[in-house]
Amino acid sequence: MCSLTESALDPALLETKLTLSEDITCKKCRTAESSVNLRARDTYCRPCFLVAVHHKVRATLGKHKATRPGDRVAVAASGGVNSTVLLHLLQQGIESDHKKLLFVPLVVHVDEGAVWGRGLEQRKENIRNVRRILGKFGFSVHVLLLEDYNGDSVSVYSDEDDIVFTESLASEMHKNFANIKESSSKQELLQQMRRSVLLEAARVLQCGKVFTGENGTVLAIDLLSGVAGGAGVSLPYRVGFRDTRDCVGEKESKESTPEIANGNEENGSTTKNGVTILRPMRDVSSKEVALYCTFNQLETFVGGTFGTGEDSLYSIRKLTEEFLVGLQDSFPATIPTIFKTGDKLSMARVEPGDLCCLCSGPLDTGTGGHNALQATMFSSLVSAKGKGGLGDTIGREVFEEVYLEQEVNGEGCGDKSDECCGEGDGSCKTNKTPSLSLKDLSKSLCYSCRRTLGKIKSVSDLPKILQEKVGVKTRRDQMKEEISGFLL
Repeated sequence: MCSLTESALDPALLETKLTLSEDITCKKCRTAESSVNLRARDTYCRPCFLVAVHHKVRATLGKHKATRPGDRVAVAASGGVNSTVLLHLLQQGIESDHKKLLFVPLVVHVDEGAVWGRGLEQRKENIRNVRRILGKFGFSVHVLLLEDYNGDSVSVYSDEDDIVFTESLASEMHKNFANIKESSSKQELLQQMRRSVLLEAARVLQCGKVFTGENGTVLAIDLLSGVAGGAGVSLPYRVGFRDTRDCVGEKESKESTPEIANGNEENGSTTKNGVTILRPMRDVSSKEVALYCTFNQLETFVGGTFGTGEDSLYSIRKLTEEFLVGLQDSFPATIPTIFKTGDKLSMARVEPGDLCCLCSGPLDTGTGGHNALQATMFSSLVSAKGKGGLGDTIGREVFEEVYLEQEVNGEGCGDKSDECCGEGDGSCKTNKTPSLSLKDLSKSLCYSCRRTLGKIKSVSDLPKILQEKVGVKTRRDQMKEEISGFLL
């Protein structure tokens, strides 16, 4: 039994803060007076601090061999502090550094006004302000609309006068979020929609990579809130330097950048076409980002999102953020420790057919053996039916009964025996909308996305593209099961 009690550990972990009477010479150059106190006793002068932040981002890109000369890279920018600092660092790296960055950044802004039901004039004004702020860095700025997630394709606008707002898509987007009851689920759905739209825009712009501005503090919060939300299996994608969920099946290696196939063959193999999300600011803390923005007097745009101005009980993520930031104040190693632990996470190779229809992560919902999900489903079943409703034998089908609530949104092929498209690829072409139940939805989602969509009001009010993906996957699985007995 460990003899170290909590009171014995506290003095070793708790660092005393500097006082005004102490020497505050810069820790780096040892000559200038410090202007910044990053942690308890880590102080830097302004020039040393700015150089250190710049070096962290350049070192992250260099260590992971993230880009090649001439690469077209989409940079996701909301106009907030993180993305604005990222653009300033890229501008310095391309224009001022001795060893210049040789890739071509294309700024991409996603307008999310449809989620909040904002008026047309308000959305145009916000886009105009963001374009003005992002245009100062000398890169081309492109605008996307989040409601295009529900459309046939994602449109990329280079001129704000060319932007076309579709009222039906905006209304449907607003309905998608009104259909979800929990705040944590709304935050997660918004994140997945934003990611999907960015990937589609990158393809339109012929970019093989997307830079996002998450800093180390944000990723540490995402890591713990992801564990709490059941997203453990996809954490390497969520908090790692690379998010290669769009490149499943592509030739990957631990240190090399995944190649983007253009129909040519490299290194003796043809790679799958996909877009990789990269996080170059992952080694920079949120405090460093804020100070960098202040010292360089960068203008930012503050747009509201889920959780803005809310208390800590609003969602799992807000509660995790308050806990970590509060703990970091007294124990400066808290967030770096969590962040470095997340770097050690890895996962086995995933086959393209075993992916979640919402987040594109691996499906972790198999109940063939004893696991935590099986225990959770059993607990839900007992709560719903009681001990007497279990029967004498508990098989795999018993666990799935908890998802048997039927909420259909149309009539499918199975309802008409005299008419079928006969395409054979699992994609029904009949004139009836395929039915979709809550059970079909759950079987096509990973555990985390099940929790996200577990308390929706109606299946029919989910995004249409998600319903189509689930429908195709369900019918293909049914077809495979039907013909499995005829295969050798």
